[in-house]
Amino acid sequence: MIVRAGAAAPAGTPGLPPTETCLAFASRCLTPMDSFAYNLTLVDWAIFYVFWLIAALRTKRNARREDFAGAMSYRLLAIVAFALLVRSSRFGPPLATLVIPRGESVAALAIASSVCGLLICLWARVTLGTNWSSIVVVKRDHELIQAGPYRFVRHPIYTGMTLLFLANVLLSGRVGAVVGLACLVVSFYLKLLREEKMMTAQFPDQYPDYCRRVKRLIPFVH
Repeated sequence: MIVRAGAAAPAGTPGLPPTETCLAFASRCLTPMDSFAYNLTLVDWAIFYVFWLIAALRTKRNARREDFAGAMSYRLLAIVAFALLVRSSRFGPPLATLVIPRGESVAALAIASSVCGLLICLWARVTLGTNWSSIVVVKRDHELIQAGPYRFVRHPIYTGMTLLFLANVLLSGRVGAVVGLACLVVSFYLKLLREEKMMTAQFPDQYPDYCRRVKRLIPFVH
């Protein structure tokens, strides 16, 4: 729910400056720049999910996959991460406490993070092609992709998704959202460690060499 300045607000809502918008569900008032950034992140996430659903229709068949317990080990953490991001304002302190100040610089950083994250995800997904899977698997005729963004990091989709998530964390500004980001990163690490173990078994000569040359998530750093 969005309440604009000058409109009827819920009882007990203080008057809003004429240039601000209040996100009632987050108890957070937004400037026009904040509002634009928030709406842009929603559009970026929508593009991400629609593209992922369409692309998932055309993938190779699985040759080997992880067990259910292994998949749930990181998926549950990802669910917790998004729940904390979306609902942190309802949990009360300390999760609802604002720790990131509002400002045009923060909104601009969120916009850049969201757009860059989406572009990295789309680039990586197109490059990965029919080898993609939502869980840890080896596909039939699996290829070790080292082109596109995979020249710079071994897991560019996780890098892109982290940037997308970070954009919303910046706009939320709450402790719960920051904790959610930490949960998401841990979730990605649990998954990528399983992926790398399976890729090493599938490509015992190529993959270790690839790991020596290319960092995991941040080019030239980590």
